[in-house]
Amino acid sequence: MLSDPQSITIATVAQSLARTKSGDLSSTYRKVDGAHELIITHTVKNRNRHNFRLVSKIIAPDPLTAVNTSYTSTISFTIDKPAVGFTNQQILDNALGFISLLSLVVALCMPFCLPSLLHSTCNLSHFTSVIACHLLSVS
Repeated sequence: MLSDPQSITIATVAQSLARTKSGDLSSTYRKVDGAHELIITHTVKNRNRHNFRLVSKIIAPDPLTAVNTSYTSTISFTIDKPAVGFTNQQILDNALGFISLLSLVVALCMPFCLPSLLHSTCNLSHFTSVIACHLLSVS
């Protein structure tokens, strides 16, 4: 179990998330105003699955009606491994490599793609990494 509270830095601002739910294989941490929630779950069967999910919520005007509406965004990271075969160190090495890749993809692609994502198009032809397109779910 992680310490209470958890802290995540978003746009250079530390967000304190207090534990609001705790179980044998899960924990939930939430900011007081409900803007951010960290949900951690573990499933142990033939495969072990560890899921870390950050859910962010905002109230913003609908662009067509100007009515304030609640919107959510979710970012998740899942480790899914067989009960045997991989060492914890191998999984950790893979996870750290993947996180490093995500950092690079976000740094390279988001400044170029974010305006285009609002229009459901993004031209990444100048990037050689096909992975970037898959991770950002754009083509």
